[in-house]
Amino acid sequence: MDSTITSPDEATTESSNQPLTDPEISSGPSPYAETSPDPELVNQFVRNDPFAARRALNLARGAATRRNGGLRIYRPGLCMYQSASNNPCLVHAGAKGLEFKIPGGSPGWEQLTDSPSVVTRILVDADGRSLLQIEQSLVTEPETSE
Repeated sequence: MDSTITSPDEATTESSNQPLTDPEISSGPSPYAETSPDPELVNQFVRNDPFAARRALNLARGAATRRNGGLRIYRPGLCMYQSASNNPCLVHAGAKGLEFKIPGGSPGWEQLTDSPSVVTRILVDADGRSLLQIEQSLVTEPETSE
């Protein structure tokens, strides 16, 4: 019996370009699509159930990391390591769930003051225990004329 150990660098990259998908999780549209973000309403919801907000934040951060290939190649924005109160990544919160727009990129992107390369939108159930939606979009740099 021949067993072979493959390091991540030797693994085929054919499937690494495709984001991981879960058939149980929808990809859109947001139930808040027609609603303008209101930071005060978000903070009121967070204050009413801080444990659900913290669970949702942790779940969303982990889901974004997995969706984008893991910590070896992706880091979510620093806002995902802060409190749920006054969090710029938490754009909507209410009975429909907590919606996060998470900037991310390769390790060190924020420390190097780079722009994010991807934004992942994640909707977590209002109790903070389950993912409802996940969707991502690549961030394109504006073209410069030289």
